Amino acid sequence: MNREKKSKSPDKRRRLLFGTRFGPWLRVLLCLALLVGAGLLFYYFGLPFCKTVINMKPDLSSCIAKEPGPSAEPTAKPTAVPTEIPGIAHALYGCNLASAQVEVIIPEYQYLADYGIVDNTLYFVGGNYTQDGTAAFVCLLLYNLESRSTEYLKLPLEYKSLRGIAVSHGWICYADVMAAGGGRLMAYNRASGEAVMIKTLHLGIPRLALWENYLCFVERSGSIRDKLYVIDLETMEHVTLEIFNSSDYALSAPCMAGGALVYADPNGLLTTLDLETGDIERLDCGMYIHDPKTNGELTAYLSGSHGEDTGLYYLDVNDKPVLVAEGVVDFAVGEDFIAYECLDKVFVYFVSDGATFCITRSDEQAQLLTAGGEYVCYMDVTWRDKDITEFMNVINP
Repeated sequence: MNREKKSKSPDKRRRLLFGTRFGPWLRVLLCLALLVGAGLLFYYFGLPFCKTVINMKPDLSSCIAKEPGPSAEPTAKPTAVPTEIPGIAHALYGCNLASAQVEVIIPEYQYLADYGIVDNTLYFVGGNYTQDGTAAFVCLLLYNLESRSTEYLKLPLEYKSLRGIAVSHGWICYADVMAAGGGRLMAYNRASGEAVMIKTLHLGIPRLALWENYLCFVERSGSIRDKLYVIDLETMEHVTLEIFNSSDYALSAPCMAGGALVYADPNGLLTTLDLETGDIERLDCGMYIHDPKTNGELTAYLSGSHGEDTGLYYLDVNDKPVLVAEGVVDFAVGEDFIAYECLDKVFVYFVSDGATFCITRSDEQAQLLTAGGEYVCYMDVTWRDKDITEFMNVINP
């Protein structure tokens, strides 16, 4: 039997991509992709799981006999205590300075000087230019800070100006001086309206401190000598409390308030004299003392002569110096606060909690004049064509 032998021709199939000359390279890339994917899965999922298993402590509680205890109670959620904003307890916080500050209008005089506060009365002297081109201060003004009324008081004047004004309940002391300094030191009795000369001034203008009927000042008495005097105006008895020989501390002004006299003695010790008992306390503050001031309870001072490196300090209840600010030009002490000038701005520092407020508006410049009780007085020096005196109550603005 003859079988018919048939030959089959191969089918023409499409050649796969791996059958091309790029196939080996594609296989290598695929393997690498699989390896990278496996590594990433292990890094993000397998590795954290292994760490958890390794660090897991075995639970042996079932092997330990326990005595029955009280049933667990739910833990109380902690109550969040809000952080108090510094200074929020003071009325100055959020105060509108534009409405709280009051300008003292004195149209009769172009220039004002020698400011101070006693009780609720702001006092200062007023004057105008004279023919020789200098200002002559010829009138004492008593401005009531509550009623905003002004009393004009013409004091006996023999020379050119009233300077160095100091006021208490019963007395007004001032220097009746010539333009170049020197003249006479006067005391005016507010009850009787009589003025008496205390002594002749041979040089300069003393800075006066007055409390009740006690007057204190430093005067140059020789080429290198200065003396610190205390005078009882009722009896006109005087005491030379200190003698300064070539001492820079003679340039530091004394201060009287609340029955206390504070000053820097010739050795640089902060000295406090109780005017009622006569007791004297001297304190070494460990630094230079200049122009100490007090309200009878709170005492503060400068650590330099009004320079850029001058610090302002006050004494705490343990008589330890506490730094308030640096670069202070001048300061004054009020009721539980210290007002000071720095960088053409006036600040108020409250001793009770250390809160500090700037009471000068951002577009203005100011010079501190005085402070006392609840009030701070300053001069707006943004424009210098006229003296603009302003004040504000910093306790109850």
